This record gives sequence, C-alpha cells and structure tokens, in this order.
Amino acid sequence: MPEQMGIQLAAAVARKDEAALLRLLDTEVEFRGMTPDRFEQAHGSARLLEILLGEWLTPADEVTGIKSIDSDAVAEVRRVGYRLYVVNHDRSFVVEHVAYFRVRGGRIAWVQGMSSGMLHRQG
Repeated sequence: MPEQMGIQLAAAVARKDEAALLRLLDTEVEFRGMTPDRFEQAHGSARLLEILLGEWLTPADEVTGIKSIDSDAVAEVRRVGYRLYVVNHDRSFVVEHVAYFRVRGGRIAWVQGMSSGMLHRQG
C-alpha cells in the first residue's frame, strides 16, 4: 500500500535494513538528493542504497532511535519526513531526512530527498 511505504522506508533506513529497502525500491529507481554539502543524482536501487547507508548514514553510525515519522501525500506524490538519533564514536547527533517519492508497480520508482546532515545533539 503506497500510504504505508513512507513509514516503511523510514523504518528500513533507521534499521539500515538493505533487504527491506531493496523490496521497497524499484531496481531502476531515479534519485535526486541534497545535503548541506552536495547535490546527488543516482539511477538504480544499488546506488541509492550506497548513498542512504554509506553516505547519509555511514557504517559507523549507530541509529539509536527515531524521533518522528510523518507521512502524507501531495496528489500522486508521497512524502515522508523522519528524524533519527545517531551515535558515532561516542558523539550524539540528530539527522532529518525528507523524501518525496512516486510509486510504480508497487515499488518506489522516483525519489527526491533532502538530508539535514549530521547535527550535534545537545544534552
């Protein structure tokens, strides 16, 4: 169900669950993304996983919680926003991702996303 896909996407990223992400993403997914440091474009689910789990989150990042997940639709385009708590080398961070996506054939086929980047968490 497309209305649940945003929540599933956020949860899979938080768990760093490659298998779940591959089930959600079309193999030919088109991606455009923005972080504070760069713009990115990718074609294909394998490359999108490299970005989400290798760059936006890194192997050293331990996700310790999700503060919020907000999912909705804007006409045929779905939207999801979520905030993650992350620990890396005993330092605490928060990161927020927002993605607009389209579903084709029951899978996410187009994504435009934005990451806040890792922000030091106070307290």
